[in-house]
Amino acid sequence: MAKGFGLAVGHWPLHSQERVAFEVLYSSCAAIGDAVTLGPNMVDDEGWLTYTRKKSVSMATAPFNGLVAPNWFGWTDDLERALAAQPKRHFTLFMCTSYGTPRSHKGAASWFSRACSAAGIPHLSSHGVRKYRASMFKENGATPEQRMAILGHESKHEADRYSKSADLRKVITNG
Repeated sequence: MAKGFGLAVGHWPLHSQERVAFEVLYSSCAAIGDAVTLGPNMVDDEGWLTYTRKKSVSMATAPFNGLVAPNWFGWTDDLERALAAQPKRHFTLFMCTSYGTPRSHKGAASWFSRACSAAGIPHLSSHGVRKYRASMFKENGATPEQRMAILGHESKHEADRYSKSADLRKVITNG
């Protein structure tokens, strides 16, 4: 796991909104504007989360359980455990306020950035989680089309741009 991610996981207890937000971003690979709209009703019976991206109006889909996740995805059950630890759960959204109300995408981005700074990882952001996952997928052997499907990208150029920071040695040895 990238530097900062382990710090976030270690700093935020499973029952915290910050941890749920991190796990939603990590598991869905969604942009923050989309992440605040994601909920259990978007996960089908097979365990796939599918939604339409707000920015590009393209479809994105991601494995939301370990049974359907390919090896290169890096599946963990941390989101499931964080959601189970929530004292109050919203019925239609994964990410919500401590009062159980929806978060706006602008408010959520600011809130998450402040939470990262407070956790001692000011370099981490919701967008950084998304870009890290794109690089991780490339390092683990995912094709551009697979990365595009999960991130909701419309071109290989965009998929390559997001995974630009991938470790080339890992790309060579794992691809």
